[in-house]
Amino acid sequence: MRRRLRAPQAAQLRSWAAGRGAGESSALHVVWALLLYRAAGAKGPLPVAFGVHLSGRDLPLRGAAGIPGLLGNPLPMTVTVDPAAPLVDLLLRVRDAALDLSAYAWVGGDQVRRWSGRAPGSPLTESTVCFEGRFEPPVNLRAELAAQGIGAGTPHSAGGATALPITLVAHHDSEGCLVLSALYDRARFTDTDASDALAQCLHLLRGLPDHPDRAFTVADALRLLGTSQVPAMTEPAAASTALAAHGAAGRGTRGGSRVPAHRPRRHPRCVRHAPAPVRGARTHRLAHGRRGAGRRAALEELLGQGRRLTVCGAGPA
Repeated sequence: MRRRLRAPQAAQLRSWAAGRGAGESSALHVVWALLLYRAAGAKGPLPVAFGVHLSGRDLPLRGAAGIPGLLGNPLPMTVTVDPAAPLVDLLLRVRDAALDLSAYAWVGGDQVRRWSGRAPGSPLTESTVCFEGRFEPPVNLRAELAAQGIGAGTPHSAGGATALPITLVAHHDSEGCLVLSALYDRARFTDTDASDALAQCLHLLRGLPDHPDRAFTVADALRLLGTSQVPAMTEPAAASTALAAHGAAGRGTRGGSRVPAHRPRRHPRCVRHAPAPVRGARTHRLAHGRRGAGRRAALEELLGQGRRLTVCGAGPA
């Protein structure tokens, strides 16, 4: 589900946040923290937690430029929402928390669970916020590709399933609008509740820049939502929890079923719901040991007349 904040409103939000020493991502984190606090029905100060997606490309990692794909990683952010405190204080706390997390972009979820004493496989948060920066390929790279007859557009994320009840993704489009996308689990969120969550998020993003006064409190910001319905989230089904536990217990199993060894074959379960041109696709593996002419021959075989080639990486990258 996708909604847009128009370009003039996005520019106003950016100026409002910058005037207080923060960025648009911090403003989005504040709004999400407000929605979580409101959903909890608390009256006084309350810590709330949600995942913050870090790019992972800011680390001095040797050879990172040669690793294809994304290195992003969500880490849990916890901030205390106090209705009596000025909203700008919450904005700065969220900003500082994000800066602190940036030093740990390399930490995985399992390690965070060990540090916090949580059980393996237990969820760290039930929502994640991802603010994507716009990537423009360098001019010289675009020129080199064009000289070889290769057309490359601006990369963007493709929506898909989420392991969490809801994931909020924000990015700027080519017109300067701030685009918010909600990826959600329909077993936990209805379409109506997901739509309400996005609408309330946009309502706060539009309304906060209209209240630059430092006396404007967190409670004042919550009152901007009026009597709008609080989006509801259902508890996970016991059966799915038991199935996940069964899958985690057995080595070489996933979701309670044995994972077969990889071999070039048809994967009807993977392509059952794919668009028509992809159905019946055959998967191949270019083994690491194949070099030079052998690998090129395999690629030439795949790139036959009228065929489509989808290249993807295997593993954490």
